[in-house]
Amino acid sequence: MSDFKMNSNDATEAEYLVTALDNARLFMEQFSENYQGPSRGLYIFGPPGVGKSFLGSLILNELILHKQIDAYFMKITRDFFNRLRATFNPETTGYGQGDNYFNDLANKKVLMIDDFGVQSDTDWEQRTLYDLIDMRYEYERPTILTSNKAPEEYKEFFNGRIYSRLKEMSIFQPIIATDFRDKLKP
Repeated sequence: MSDFKMNSNDATEAEYLVTALDNARLFMEQFSENYQGPSRGLYIFGPPGVGKSFLGSLILNELILHKQIDAYFMKITRDFFNRLRATFNPETTGYGQGDNYFNDLANKKVLMIDDFGVQSDTDWEQRTLYDLIDMRYEYERPTILTSNKAPEEYKEFFNGRIYSRLKEMSIFQPIIATDFRDKLKP
């Protein structure tokens, strides 16, 4: 976690970054031997380029490398929806394996869903996303989600069901900072 740098001259930005790091550590405490509390996920949100995916990936690396936790990273559109759609195509190697893929993700000890909210929100995508979140909720599997959208933006999404589950199963962690890509020299 030491790779997550909190270099900001802005006091408000620094406060968000410190809180995000504290919540990341709190999330990882669930996997210590003596932990007795509930399983909670982490919903990290804010504008592009503030380190949401980076922080989530650092958490996964720590869990995999130091605690040997079955954890998995996926991009919501590229890794999840596109791969699931391919299971309907008889010309692909994954044809007919959609349930296996879906259930494997639902059962991962920790799942990170990157770019949550960029999906196109078709009825099929809403139902599928709801089913994944609902299964992880039922199995009490901690989930890390990163998004540019605040969780409240999902209140109307799938009749509020996804928001309701996210609210119970996640710590909502905003990160408000300057896009680090603006600081990169071309």
